[in-house]
Amino acid sequence: MKLFLIGGRPCSGKTTLARKLGEKYHIGVNHLDEFTQECINNSTANNPNLYKWKSMNLIELLQKEPHELFCEYVRTYEEMLPSLLRAINKSKMNVSILEGSILLPKFIDDFKKNHEIRVCYLFIDDDFVKERYFRRDYVQVMLGEANGNNAIRNLLERDSLFSEYINNEIEKYALPKLVINTNGDIEFDLKNLEVILGIGEHS
Repeated sequence: MKLFLIGGRPCSGKTTLARKLGEKYHIGVNHLDEFTQECINNSTANNPNLYKWKSMNLIELLQKEPHELFCEYVRTYEEMLPSLLRAINKSKMNVSILEGSILLPKFIDDFKKNHEIRVCYLFIDDDFVKERYFRRDYVQVMLGEANGNNAIRNLLERDSLFSEYINNEIEKYALPKLVINTNGDIEFDLKNLEVILGIGEHS
């Protein structure tokens, strides 16, 4: 299978750009946030990091200090990777776009074992991410709850640490990235992403 992988921090535009690429080139898109939720729903105590998200309230989970949340975030994706690889290997699609924060740079060699891949990581500044987060319904609900403000603050700081981690990792593994512009020009970002992924060659 040929895979176009789009990774990066939450709220960096992965879902929007992946959807547009899929529509333009008639390629199936897998939004891995949905896969993450399935893994959480099916988790047991044998998957301790995933299971926390199943068994605890989101606000409670986000009361830890950001660095600890970041470490748990990465470990959660490490627990999910074997299930994700099995699901991809079972797929009968010839070409697919995968987008999600789970696509850590250190996982890329695992995808290469059985598939032809192109990959790009999206980056965007913290202030723009914060603006996007506050548009989300669940964030507005959290803000109305006790300890909600602290949870959101820790979430944003965790994602900033995650972004720094990804940036360091893509340099380590010599992987491409795209810095998303903040003026709302999605078509400009889309064209740049097409070039990095070489996706126009397969339309």
